[in-house]
Amino acid sequence: MDTGTRTRIRALLREDIDWTSLLRIATRHQLAPLIGFNLCTTFADACPATVIDEFRSCMREITARNLFLARELIRLLEVFESRAIPVIPFKGPLLASTAYGHLGLRAFCDLDVLVDRIREYRVHVPEVLRSDGWTMIGDNGYECTFANASGDIHLDVHHALTPQRLMPLRLNFGDIWRRCTNVAFIGTTARTPAPPDLLIMLCVQLAKDTGDERMSPRLIKVCDIAQLIDRHADLDWPLTLREARRLGALRMLFVGVGAARKLFGTALPNDVLQRCQAIPRFDSLVSHVEERVFLGRVGRFSRPELLSRATWHAETRERALDRSSLRSLVHRVIVPIHLDYAFVKLPATLFPLYFAVKPVRLARNLCRTIIGKVQARRAGGTC
Repeated sequence: MDTGTRTRIRALLREDIDWTSLLRIATRHQLAPLIGFNLCTTFADACPATVIDEFRSCMREITARNLFLARELIRLLEVFESRAIPVIPFKGPLLASTAYGHLGLRAFCDLDVLVDRIREYRVHVPEVLRSDGWTMIGDNGYECTFANASGDIHLDVHHALTPQRLMPLRLNFGDIWRRCTNVAFIGTTARTPAPPDLLIMLCVQLAKDTGDERMSPRLIKVCDIAQLIDRHADLDWPLTLREARRLGALRMLFVGVGAARKLFGTALPNDVLQRCQAIPRFDSLVSHVEERVFLGRVGRFSRPELLSRATWHAETRERALDRSSLRSLVHRVIVPIHLDYAFVKLPATLFPLYFAVKPVRLARNLCRTIIGKVQARRAGGTC
């Protein structure tokens, strides 16, 4: 924290602060441990003792929970390794260590791992987790959520970061795996995405959450991006830009780092800033992220049309194919979902046949709908 920032914070602390609201807002945006750490270590003399005690209590609870989740993550990684299934943990405890430098400074509520290929996602990983006492409780097509036997830990298993029908983006697991770095925490090490890959992933998730019509992104999502950049002054920007371009995620990367610059003062290389400004109406895209964070879906938006998920995604993708409704239609018709796996049970060796099962299931449903309407019309005519 620089001298100017400390001076501004001390000036704010002399104002009449509603500390109850501050703690509530900090908790909602998952920033309570980070704010509490800075207040307790640098500004304790300018805060009421009761407020410092409350933040310290909150930090102790979050740290204890984070340690509990981190230990379970280490155990799970050992389980997957024993079955020769490569998984990449991201977010959660490893993000706290990579971007914040301390397990207790970033609140998180579950665990996330990335796996390779849909077969691993649909067959091998669920089998391993079921044998370990976990139960699948959710499936949205690009991630499955599992709960442990006691129900106090949730694990999200991803084969992608976004819903492919609405926001197509296909990660190359092998490339991410090869570039992974080892992060030391709680007495061991674990592989996690290298900073360039992790930065792209965080920006993609921020773009996804900003376009979500049901809920708003939390400020912690922008803070993660800012912290990662600040802690990695040697970030390989050329690699980051090349990989984002290959994925078709260059605009999402620029919007994410632009939001970090606007809200947290993150320093960016001049060439990155120039490329950001070359994007049509770039400042309005960054402002929309800010408005969604602080206004939710209610308030005066500078560009209200961006509240439409389709419009937001169209403006944050640079490739015409990714914005095309044709791609979404093909995905709807061909790519299998949980209904197709329930429609017919195939052995793992025949997993690719599910891509043929889906059109059959859809055709069956269409025929049933048509027959039902014909029968209803005949019944109406008889009456």
